[in-house]
Amino acid sequence: MVEADSGAIGGSFSHEFMVLADTGEDMVVSCQSCEYSANIEKAVVVDQGELSQEPMNEVERVVTKGAHTVADVSVMLKLKPSQIVKTMLVIADEEPVAVLIRGDHELNEAKIKNLLDVSVLELATPEQIASATGGPVGFSGPMGLKVPIYADNAVKYMRNLGVGGNEVDIHLEGVNLERDFQVKQFADLRDAIEGDQCPHCGGQYSNTRGIEVGHIFKLGTKYSEAMKATFLDADGKSNDIIMGCYGIGIGRTVASSIEQNHDADGMIWPMPIAPFQVLVNMLTPKDDAVREASEQLYAQLQQAGIEVLLDDRNERPGAKFKDADLIGIPLNVTVGARALKEGQLEFKDRASGEKSMIAIDQVTEELQRRIAAALAES
Repeated sequence: MVEADSGAIGGSFSHEFMVLADTGEDMVVSCQSCEYSANIEKAVVVDQGELSQEPMNEVERVVTKGAHTVADVSVMLKLKPSQIVKTMLVIADEEPVAVLIRGDHELNEAKIKNLLDVSVLELATPEQIASATGGPVGFSGPMGLKVPIYADNAVKYMRNLGVGGNEVDIHLEGVNLERDFQVKQFADLRDAIEGDQCPHCGGQYSNTRGIEVGHIFKLGTKYSEAMKATFLDADGKSNDIIMGCYGIGIGRTVASSIEQNHDADGMIWPMPIAPFQVLVNMLTPKDDAVREASEQLYAQLQQAGIEVLLDDRNERPGAKFKDADLIGIPLNVTVGARALKEGQLEFKDRASGEKSMIAIDQVTEELQRRIAAALAES
């Protein structure tokens, strides 16, 4: 469970429920020393640093032909990315705003949106950038801008910045706060990174990827006040209803489960959320004895309350075994002619790959035992 931005739904705070996975679309920031964790949009970056004491240089124009990225500009200006400031133009409720971020950091759009308290925030288009700065994309800078300028806290400790020159193929060196441009407000406006300080205990952050499978919001009385949704308490007094919002992503839960439970042959469903608990594999449907035994077992397992799927397709045994592995039903029972003559069926545990022979009259009891054990473990 991680702290999250409440976004358009609002409320005093919210939490997301994350399943950690390398393929996750979200970044989860966690403290290595305490229990604090948050979505990258919400993770707090502590304001810390010391103002550089180096003397201010004079502003110098430098030709940076074709340099659109921080990496390119860094080479041409002979500065570290941390000595460069990116000027990001955003449109906040249709008004242009400039946001300054250190070159080695990334702008957090949720944080600037919350700071400005706007409904819609979008990155400016090339045309909007040219209109606001006089220059093309990749060459924006804070000097001479007529729009409000906001800056991440890290920028206020810098001296002799490298910035865009607001004209094509030009950047500036030796630019300094107060002397050369003014910032309306400093705030935490960037993504947290590995090694940043935890605001609760001073420990260090570590970042991992995750898949969001649920989201809850503490709405308070935001909507009930607007709708005049009230209740009478024990004293007959009218009060606004306190509301919450609780969501679970069914498809995301399935996807994250598969992401964490699979092998080279296919899915391995955890017992609590498996679409079926048992697969009965009718190996040779044209064999009357095999068909009759398979259908009897299928009916018997259903009567015992077991969720069961019967594979009665007229396919080659090898194909049916491969499909059984692919769809990943936890417990497999194969009804084959040879084993049936000996009064036995083949059992396979999909997760462990364990195979064994079970007497026909013991199959239902054994499956119930294994299902109960799997549910208890989870």
